[in-house]
Amino acid sequence: MSEISTTSDYVRFDRHTILNAEDLTLILALTSTSNPELENYLFGLFDGYLYDNLLDLAEEHLNAQENEALKKLVSKIKQNNKWYNKNVLKTILKNWLMKKRSL
Repeated sequence: MSEISTTSDYVRFDRHTILNAEDLTLILALTSTSNPELENYLFGLFDGYLYDNLLDLAEEHLNAQENEALKKLVSKIKQNNKWYNKNVLKTILKNWLMKKRSL
C-alpha cells in the first residue's frame, strides 16, 4: 500500500504485511458478536481499517479474554503501521515545540 490515509474515525493500514493467519482467525472468531457496529469494525480490519473506537466498543460487548486478545492485535497494528508511528511522533514533537515556545 503506497499511501496510508486517515480521518478522525479510522486509520488505514496494510493488513497484508501486518496481519498473519492467526490474526485473521482471531478477527473472524470475534465477529460472532451480537453488536452489528462492533461486527462491522472487526470486519473492517480485514480491509485494513482500524476504527478509533474499536476497543471501547469491544470492551462493552466482548469478554475479558477476547478483549485482551484484541488489544494485543490493535497494538501490533499500531506498532507496525509506519503511518501511525510517524504521526504519533509528529504530534509529540509539535506539542513539545508549542510548550517550549510558550515558556
